[in-house]
Amino acid sequence: MLRDCWVELAAYIRNRLDPHEHHEVEAFMQEAAVDFKRDWEEIGPPRNRNEAIARLKASAKGDLFNHRAKLDRRRTEPYAIDDDVLLNAANPEADDDFLALIGRLDCERLRLTELLPQLLTERQRAVIAAVAIDGLSTADVAAQMGITQRAVQDHLAKARERLLRHLELQPTQGTTRENPS
Repeated sequence: MLRDCWVELAAYIRNRLDPHEHHEVEAFMQEAAVDFKRDWEEIGPPRNRNEAIARLKASAKGDLFNHRAKLDRRRTEPYAIDDDVLLNAANPEADDDFLALIGRLDCERLRLTELLPQLLTERQRAVIAAVAIDGLSTADVAAQMGITQRAVQDHLAKARERLLRHLELQPTQGTTRENPS
């Protein structure tokens, strides 16, 4: 379990660093481990693997955010996304409406890893990941992506609209819908 958590944390951090900063992944992981140990002592051990990963990612997210602020620069390239992170967090019962909508998608008709990029643009998926998974505010996302808060809100609104429209068009009980591609 520990190895799986460590691998997932490394991927999470690597996806959020610029390519020329990948050499810093280990330092961020060590910092997250120190924070994890402190949390373990203060609030106790995690109840399960998902909670352990959530604690590690929360620590890494804060460190990455501070790293960006320290460099005092805005990100102009898209927020690094990992569709697997979105899909792993997707759940029809999720508190976040985007994760709940993604969780409701019918993944039997088309593999969800193929469906998500067809439904949402890379920018929309990046904004959802930043808000729903990383818990950033629209202001933080806008600053990191080098766009306005209004643009972040527009991406979220359009993504919500596309997901809802797709869910409304899904076939019901035994009917199938052909893929128009």
